[in-house]
Amino acid sequence: MLKDKTKGILTIIIILIVSIGVILATIYFGIIFCPKQFENFISIVQSYLTCLAILIGGIWAISKFVFQRQNSLGLHIEPTLTTIHKSDNKYNWIILNVSLENVGKRRIYLGKLNYACYEIQEEKQELVFESYDNWLSILSDENEPDLYIEPSEKLSRILYALVKKERNNLIFKIIFEDNPGKSPYKLSKSGEHFWGTYLYVRNVLPKSKE
Repeated sequence: MLKDKTKGILTIIIILIVSIGVILATIYFGIIFCPKQFENFISIVQSYLTCLAILIGGIWAISKFVFQRQNSLGLHIEPTLTTIHKSDNKYNWIILNVSLENVGKRRIYLGKLNYACYEIQEEKQELVFESYDNWLSILSDENEPDLYIEPSEKLSRILYALVKKERNNLIFKIIFEDNPGKSPYKLSKSGEHFWGTYLYVRNVLPKSKE
């Protein structure tokens, strides 16, 4: 095995030495016997190589910064339970902190953050709360700056839900819908991009210390 590997390396070295020798010999004899023709030939080859390099560089740049960036989008949603507060004898305020991180390679324009709360029962899930947070609602003028998340950027949002205290085992479904109307990339036929996650919450207040 080792001998075969050594033979392969020696073969490559010999081929490189022979190739370099042929190139140097061609240049040497070309300069001595046909200097003008050789100079024209070298100029033509150089022009073709320059064009080829520009073409390869352009294809690489388009692939890297256009197609790859266009198709590399993603959002990581991480919800966490912050607190549960007693509103009155019937309801509890459930407060969630939602962290959004752009894990893609292009900016994501902010749209709606929808969240719904379901109570888990033995045979079904019952919807007990539903709302949404519109990131674009703070923009009153079209000339205002766009809201977006750059790649690797993180944003946080506080979400509130008012739920009856007897609703014990809860599932929060959190869906983020970006604003495809602002985005320069149209990646889906419907023009909408969605990301979602779930969070389990037990709607129980800690016992107060007497």
